[in-house]
Amino acid sequence: MQDWNLTRRGILRSSLGLSAAMLWKPAFAQQKTTLVGALEGDPTVFNAAVSSAITTYVTSSPIHQGLTRIKPDGSIEPLLAKSWEISPDGKTYTFALRDDVLWQDGRPFTSADVKFTIENAIKTIQPRGKAAYTPVTAVETPNANTVIYRLSAPSAELMMATDAVCAPIIPKHLWEGKNLATDPLNQKPVGTGPYKLVSYQRGREVRYEKNANYFIKDRPMVDEVVLRIMPDPASRVAAFQQGELDMMYYNALPQSEAIRLSKLPGNKLTRSVNRGAAYHIVLNLKNRHLANKQVRKAIAHAIDRNFIRENIDSGMTASEQLGPVSPADPLYNKKLVDYKLDTAQANTMLDEAGFTRGADGTRFELELGWASSLGSAANIADIIKQNLAAIGIKLNLFSADRAAFDQRAYATGNFAMTIEAVAIGPGVGGIERFYNSNNIRPVPYTNNSDYRSEEVDALFTKQRSILDPEERKVVYDKIQEIIWDELPILTLYQVVFFSITRSNYVTDVYEEGGNGSWATYENAKIVGVHK
Repeated sequence: MQDWNLTRRGILRSSLGLSAAMLWKPAFAQQKTTLVGALEGDPTVFNAAVSSAITTYVTSSPIHQGLTRIKPDGSIEPLLAKSWEISPDGKTYTFALRDDVLWQDGRPFTSADVKFTIENAIKTIQPRGKAAYTPVTAVETPNANTVIYRLSAPSAELMMATDAVCAPIIPKHLWEGKNLATDPLNQKPVGTGPYKLVSYQRGREVRYEKNANYFIKDRPMVDEVVLRIMPDPASRVAAFQQGELDMMYYNALPQSEAIRLSKLPGNKLTRSVNRGAAYHIVLNLKNRHLANKQVRKAIAHAIDRNFIRENIDSGMTASEQLGPVSPADPLYNKKLVDYKLDTAQANTMLDEAGFTRGADGTRFELELGWASSLGSAANIADIIKQNLAAIGIKLNLFSADRAAFDQRAYATGNFAMTIEAVAIGPGVGGIERFYNSNNIRPVPYTNNSDYRSEEVDALFTKQRSILDPEERKVVYDKIQEIIWDELPILTLYQVVFFSITRSNYVTDVYEEGGNGSWATYENAKIVGVHK
């Protein structure tokens, strides 16, 4: 029998050892909290300062920040800038920057970073911000925590373009001397946001961990975020139902499944984009057939947009929209006249344009493409193919994952028609990037139609400096009239998109009325157990 020496010292040692073990065990058992979502395809870059592709926004929003944050109701709140002043003449904007912000590599954030970003990325490359920053003629940095914008004229848009959607700030010390459009640093971003990128496996996942030096106290609350790359919509839905995904933003969530999934226990839908988003058809005016306005108008009369709207996104609050501006926007032109469904008139217009039918009844062929991740696009395309066959246009369909589609269609410019679904709104909200001739570029969500109108360009410039809402609306009404007449883009309908979360596991991932693709996850809170 073993002889235990139960001395006072031995008992004390045993007690201390037991106490240490008891204290150590819970700490050791504590696991990282993880939030898992999905992407419909690989991002081309992780830098929204050079791209407004949707997968770029999704993957860069947790990393990069702007001087301000625009809330879903349109109000502006401080972020990297703690305050700002606008001169009485509207031509000088002075921002006081926070002095407690670090880049994710530990270097301090300063006014030099803002100046570098605006001059080298936003004014020259960023699709949404480029137009809004046209009036900015100089960026001054009197000290490390102050930045001043000098404008050539007052701007009705600039403050609404100071967030990360239009002007995400990037670090000068890493980017200076590099080609912003092509440098590999676009795949290894460094920002000031709540999460930093730790790994990217193409075709598999994007992984983030929380920024321990984030300047907002007690944020973020989730340790890591994983975005799984899942091109197949059915696989994403199955993974969500099985608890393998905790969230899907609106482009990853097949909208036809949104209502059904929301009725299952523990799931919550979040309405995205207060002013709506629109499905539209981009018409390439470099195509010899589509260069003819009569052809574009004939196509508009041939497509049964009412049938598409009422049947494709049934239950998803789809609504009519004429022209480029959302009917929910105060600048919407209510006097636009619809291209009513009229197959006979469409045929007559094509005859008069000189495009007669051949022996097989075909006038000519066009190609219609879309990104396979775009939920309703395939069904929309099938209907349009039938509609155009009735007027002698043979439509050849193609789709590919987002990156491959963008390369085939927009990078080469070798396309006739594409289907897109985009967040809309005047100015920095989205429409000018599609129609201003100075934004014709081989990247998505720019002027891919190759539409050129000196009058429209001049009107866009004019409206930027009009501060009176009624006067500005007069100009915007004219812009809409011209665009709806010339039809470089045919709007199909407006639809509200939804994002979804497993709300019995996590809350506050998406904002009601916000844009799910801009989620930062910093307010996400784990409330359950991961399956």
